[in-house]
Amino acid sequence: MIIDSHVHTGVTKYVPVEALIAQMDTSGIDKAILVQYGGQFDNTYEKEVCERHPGKFAPWGMVDTSKPDAAHLFTEAVERDGMVGFRVPAGARSVNGNPWAMWKTLEDLDVVASLSGSRDAYGAPETAELIARHPGIRFRIEHLGHPRLDEDLPFPKYQKVLDLARLPNVFINYSGLYGASKEGFPYKDLEQFLRMIYDAFGPKRIMWGSDFPPVCMRETVSMNLDLFKEGFGFLTAEDLDWILGKSALSFTRFV
Repeated sequence: MIIDSHVHTGVTKYVPVEALIAQMDTSGIDKAILVQYGGQFDNTYEKEVCERHPGKFAPWGMVDTSKPDAAHLFTEAVERDGMVGFRVPAGARSVNGNPWAMWKTLEDLDVVASLSGSRDAYGAPETAELIARHPGIRFRIEHLGHPRLDEDLPFPKYQKVLDLARLPNVFINYSGLYGASKEGFPYKDLEQFLRMIYDAFGPKRIMWGSDFPPVCMRETVSMNLDLFKEGFGFLTAEDLDWILGKSALSFTRFV
């Protein structure tokens, strides 16, 4: 089974789900995680998509974490819209006096959290504290953790992102290569980072994601998937079973 762990769809930005499903069918992708795009706090479309295609998607929504009632908004999105996860800025904290209140709510709701942010936000000690404080939440770092090729070896700032692997409830995405590369497809300049991620997290905590539809400005979903299937010279067939499917299945629910 192949699972695309990072896709976007919508009616006011990006494309409707029919375009996504066409890409999935062409590429042989069985399931996908719907990641709400930045600034969109209405998760109704993701709910409707899942109702029309039961079992195919995992809906991860967003709420406005700057609001005092953010914890309630998370609960409402789960109970009303059926969200099984959320995209949340790594630096988000509750503004109602207890900075951890909304995170405790997410833990109680038994949903996952995909942390959005920069390399330095992921590597900040506050992010490690957040993850360590909430062992009941499975966290995911997006887009390789945003490594930067302009950082000198041995990439000390990026290493702080990889250090999060010491916490067992953290996964990471093999996705968004186009955003970090200076060379473009097939991203030879990023192979060192892919290997560093692999060595830190292991294949059971790495998920492949195409980042559809932005990826299509550089290559097709099939091209991106095939690139990973080739293994970059170090991924084994067993590794790919996890990275291309089993890790996502172990991380989130599909509805």
